[in-house]
Amino acid sequence: MPRRNVDTSKLEQLAIKFYERSQASVADGTIKNPRIKGIQKSPITVEQLVELSGSASTEQYFGRSEAKIDIAGDFFKSYYDFIKDDAARKQNLNLRTRTLFEAVRGSEGDLGVERLIQELMHRENLDLSIFNNDIANQIYGKYLGTALPLKELLTEAGFPGMSFPSTNAYRQYARYSVDVMGALEKGEGIHPRMLSLMRSNFNIKEYATQLSDISIGRTRMRNPISSENVTERTKRIKVIADPSSPGQKTAVNYLAFDPINEKGQIKTILTWDTETTGLSPDAKVRNVALVKRTVRVLEDGRTELVSAPEVIMTKHFRSDMMDMAHVYRNGKPVPLSVGAILSEMGPDAFNPDGSLSDVAQRAMQAFDGHEVKGAIALKDFREILEAFMGKNPVVGAVHRQEGHNSLAFDIDKLYDTIKSIPAYNDPGNQDAKAVKELWGEFTLKRAGPANVRDAYYAQDTLDSAIIAMDVDRKGIFNAVQEAIARFKCR
Repeated sequence: MPRRNVDTSKLEQLAIKFYERSQASVADGTIKNPRIKGIQKSPITVEQLVELSGSASTEQYFGRSEAKIDIAGDFFKSYYDFIKDDAARKQNLNLRTRTLFEAVRGSEGDLGVERLIQELMHRENLDLSIFNNDIANQIYGKYLGTALPLKELLTEAGFPGMSFPSTNAYRQYARYSVDVMGALEKGEGIHPRMLSLMRSNFNIKEYATQLSDISIGRTRMRNPISSENVTERTKRIKVIADPSSPGQKTAVNYLAFDPINEKGQIKTILTWDTETTGLSPDAKVRNVALVKRTVRVLEDGRTELVSAPEVIMTKHFRSDMMDMAHVYRNGKPVPLSVGAILSEMGPDAFNPDGSLSDVAQRAMQAFDGHEVKGAIALKDFREILEAFMGKNPVVGAVHRQEGHNSLAFDIDKLYDTIKSIPAYNDPGNQDAKAVKELWGEFTLKRAGPANVRDAYYAQDTLDSAIIAMDVDRKGIFNAVQEAIARFKCR
């Protein structure tokens, strides 16, 4: 590709350099003589994505057609095969995970081992950190082949067109612009490969010469069950004329209510959010907040507010990890997590005499306890899960559970935190027994067999926000194209 005599963007320059260097280097065989077309010139449509991947429709992707293609099912089975029995676990899992399985077998027997397998298989994001490095790389490679046709995207569509700021002078972060409007208008929902593309950030080395120099985060390997739920939910999104922008369209019903059978009904929405001790794999949840609101379902699935959002539960947990650092409060150093708890609780953290309130002291001791560490925290997590499952009298029945980035991060982080508590593995702890049962119910509701789970129940508002932004971006793109066409006709 010859250099242009005009200024090009950072991504265009990377695409040009990628082409030049790959021609001059001995490639690894993944891409030879790539036909890089600079950066993408228009949003990627689902039709393009399916064609590029040589893949199939959404129905075929999930094995629901006469063609018997089941891309998702094949990948899911291959993941299961690596953990299904003692021989597979001994060969494929890392020492930390093998030790966990042995501990569970010792305390709960074969039923506990089966429970752990099912919990791993029904995470929102399948976990690579449980495997040894070779197996993790093998699964990740298969996932890329299943979820994203990366080679075909680069060579046929060009480099991703949306650039994001980076503090790393040797890497460029980018995402593809996509067009979801067509699929939504047809009522087909978001294709699983489109969902993967929408949620993927591409990390491109400054001196990239081959496919392996372009990486995608490995911690967001979306479970095929979760992807199928998103497809089903987004089938209910309706594209209508935008009342605020004549000639433009907008999408409604992100909560995915049935506009016919549920019209006029009052629904309870439970919004939740977590704060964690960091973003590393061993980070833990340190705060959970639950907010309840009720809405009435209107035409097209839109809703109107019936009762205002109300905070119905907030749980705080002190963190040993955070306490490695200190902050100053009233001129004195205090552990970081203590400072965070006092700041977040505000006046509720203190009694009139200035001493710590009972609720603040409880938060400080949550992961400690007396006989078994974490007994207080486990009781708090039990209350949270009871609210999720509609077993809290204040909350009542929950029709939608939503959170920002909750499916991509919060649910799995909540599970990882719970199972790291020593009291969770105490066979005599009644809260531990209840939490395991509640988590099983929660898993069945959001990720169980198709005839059991509620595909509309657990929702990620970041998925909805990305869809909404891509709908708006498509409208802006069309408006710009129309303006250019009118200008050329003058």
